[in-house]
Amino acid sequence: MQDVEAVLPASPLGGVPRYGGPVALLTSATMFSAGETYAQVLIGRPGGTVRMGANTQAPSPTPWTTHHTPHTATAVWLPDEEFLTRRGETFDGAGIPPYP
Repeated sequence: MQDVEAVLPASPLGGVPRYGGPVALLTSATMFSAGETYAQVLIGRPGGTVRMGANTQAPSPTPWTTHHTPHTATAVWLPDEEFLTRRGETFDGAGIPPYP
């Protein structure tokens, strides 16, 4: 099986009314998983997003690929995906900070 990196752009449906104004997002240290993905999607959003609160828990993409080293008690867990903002930023390990 060959690994293929794909970029899947999304665009709004034409002719449908939509809100384009600013959005306020409250974040906390207990925010994780889909909440973090949603927060990351809003970064750089046209119309503006204001993040308030605390750093999120730090994205940890799932599922993880587990590699066991033969004849040792060593295991390595590697993420099989990475979420990036429109600017190519990732927040793995640090969490998404509130609005600077």
